Amino acid sequence: MVSKTLLVKIDRTSAWVLLFLMITFIVTGYSMTSEYGMGSVVNVMTALRIHTGLSELVVIFFAIHAGIQVYFALLRWGILGRKK
Repeated sequence: MVSKTLLVKIDRTSAWVLLFLMITFIVTGYSMTSEYGMGSVVNVMTALRIHTGLSELVVIFFAIHAGIQVYFALLRWGILGRKK
């Protein structure tokens, strides 16, 4: 079984990576559509490649972060960890 402190470290790391990925995902998405003046930030084709390449990473890090948080919530609520 993985210790809670290791899970907290993995969760915090995945949250920071997810934050960076989401900011990049949003910037490249707006760069593809040239909305809000973002068309000049990244070339449209480069933004498209980055945006589509990041989608798998966003899903993976979101699943890690959300899964650990759900696990901790279930522990707090007493649903997991009870010995009967």
